Amino acid sequence: PNTSSDAKPVKGTNGGARNKRMKK
Repeated sequence: PNTSSDAKPVKGTNGGARNKRMKK
């Protein structure tokens, strides 16, 4: 519950949105 719920929404939103903004 902490890896699927914390890794999918958190890493998917924070990792995808933050990675795109930081990389750009």
